[in-house]
Amino acid sequence: MPLALAITRFIARIRRKAIDRHVTEVATGRLLEAWDNLLQAGWHGPATGAALNSFDLLTLAFLFLSAGHGVSPVVLVAGYGVPQLFGKLIVILGGVGVVETRMVGLYDALGVPIAVAVVVVLVYRLFSFWVPTLVGIALVPYLERAGPAHIQNGVGHDADALDGCAAPRCGPRNGWFPAVLAEEEGFEPPSELPR
Repeated sequence: MPLALAITRFIARIRRKAIDRHVTEVATGRLLEAWDNLLQAGWHGPATGAALNSFDLLTLAFLFLSAGHGVSPVVLVAGYGVPQLFGKLIVILGGVGVVETRMVGLYDALGVPIAVAVVVVLVYRLFSFWVPTLVGIALVPYLERAGPAHIQNGVGHDADALDGCAAPRCGPRNGWFPAVLAEEEGFEPPSELPR
């Protein structure tokens, strides 16, 4: 806590504003709690996200190499990260159009020839966004037909075990309990459900 207060005092002096000790203590407590959660096996989600982003960056790097124009890691990460962030902030699902135009514009500004940037970005988005999206859309009717039957029949667990909870969508009959998990041998339903 003393280190957090010292940093807060330093920043407050630079900004010429008064510090609120309570706010600093609460924020530091939340940060330490999040750190503890990450250390207690909560790191799987962030690690998976980092791995997926690494594969995206590798895909882009190989696409640039196949287009005959290698780029530095800094250019690669900057041209990938900033547009992805903008795509997440935009209301349009998947950042359609926003990510592509920002990636091309940023790579162009970073010295990649515009023709190379357009081809690489469009092929990258084809494989990273459009193919999975279209396959997912094509699978929706099958999953709607096959998925609920497994869930409603209670495959692999007591079908009534989760129906009495207070959350609106927590029982196996209303879609919370995935059929894939239910079919795993020895799977135990969670004792506490998300709210």
